[in-house]
Amino acid sequence: MTDVSSDQPENHHQDKAGLDRRSFLAASGVAAASGLIGIGPLAAGRALAQTSGTEITGWTADTLSGHIKAKDVSCREVMEAYLTQIDRVNPQVNAIVALQDREGLLAQADERDAQLALGDYLGWMHGMPQAIKDTALAKGLSYTSGSPILKDYIAPVDSIIVERAKASGC
Repeated sequence: MTDVSSDQPENHHQDKAGLDRRSFLAASGVAAASGLIGIGPLAAGRALAQTSGTEITGWTADTLSGHIKAKDVSCREVMEAYLTQIDRVNPQVNAIVALQDREGLLAQADERDAQLALGDYLGWMHGMPQAIKDTALAKGLSYTSGSPILKDYIAPVDSIIVERAKASGC
């Protein structure tokens, strides 16, 4: 197993803004690769109606969870913010190996928002974007186990950790 710390320059990639892979993941949270999160536009008059995507991706998991639960932001808005962050930074850092299509991710976000609208709250992870590491099986996504040789293997099922994350609302 290789360490990807900054003392190994060959594994330490930075974008033009100075973000390395770990900084990107920290800034993006455990974001949107597995593709589960929320939905819909904010209702008029909400306190956070002018919240920027950059602000959303800077929130801690606890803060994000609270805003989703309170419906200050929709799961869709959160997903859109994270997808924008991934689009902006991932070409330089390649932290997200397999990303579902945007429409599919937004549809999953919409499902989480619909659940909230019905009062079906799945817990603190409800609507949280999550990027599943490519060493865990996530149905329909590339499962490389960290090796480019396996790039064409598509996971037929979800691993237990992915199942549990989905059941928790990610």
